[in-house]
Amino acid sequence: MSNNAISSSIGAIRAALESRPDAQITGSQVYSLIESVAPDMNVREIVEIPTGPGALTKFIQLYLPDTLERVGNKGGDILYAIIGHAQQVSGPSDTSSIWRAFVSPGSSATIVFDTNTEKLRLLHKQEQVGDKLVEIPKATNSEHDAIRNDFHITLPQEEAARIQAEVGVNADFQSWIEALKSGFPSVYRAWGIYRRSKLLEVFLERAKLPKLDLKQREDITSQIKASNYAAYEGAKEPKHHDATSATTKRTQQPRLEMLVAEVAAARELVHRAVNLMAHDELRAIKLPLGVVLDALKQRD
Repeated sequence: MSNNAISSSIGAIRAALESRPDAQITGSQVYSLIESVAPDMNVREIVEIPTGPGALTKFIQLYLPDTLERVGNKGGDILYAIIGHAQQVSGPSDTSSIWRAFVSPGSSATIVFDTNTEKLRLLHKQEQVGDKLVEIPKATNSEHDAIRNDFHITLPQEEAARIQAEVGVNADFQSWIEALKSGFPSVYRAWGIYRRSKLLEVFLERAKLPKLDLKQREDITSQIKASNYAAYEGAKEPKHHDATSATTKRTQQPRLEMLVAEVAAARELVHRAVNLMAHDELRAIKLPLGVVLDALKQRD
């Protein structure tokens, strides 16, 4: 990973940390945040600790010493304070609203980058775009349709045909979504992941405006990723001030449900890939012996 790529990812991580509703965060939450806003960053590789503990701690010491400060422990996890965090001043609802406006073509709000404050923000009907404000166009209906069409292409032909037979060729978006929810839950989950990824790509392309310099484009990229994180992941995170065991169980449950959903979606994608393989490709697949033995037992 190049130094420029690392710097850009660190900026996105800082922006996401600043957008959190709480002024404290656990080590495991830091790791999840990094995976969300900087998925291409390999923390272990960067700090040269390929296995064992200490990689995240060293990463924070090297790259986030002015952002995170260790303040104690929470259960078996390290607890950090977010330095300079202005709680409730820029909560996730403020940050995520930028992303939500971007993905809503009908939104009345306009997304702008303020070159004075170097921040993305929303303008509403009564406000006008001034000289110091650079508009970031929202995703259009045609872009949404193109993403949906591209997603259909990734599906196995039989499954795509079943969906088309269920909702018709020219189904509106809402009817299509309802059909996926009720009749094709694994496809619906895969669609959510695909849509979020593709819309993020569209938003990141918007940051490449020629009227902005490199630093401003990097700032927008960091803030876009933070807004995306706040809209999806930040709202799922538990509050730190509720430390009872009951609250711990409640906050762990969404993570468990999310993990189960991700595993199910992954299995579904693997099944689709296998169905498309030729005989020689199938013979080249390497499987753990234990998995093969378990499969044989189930067949018997």
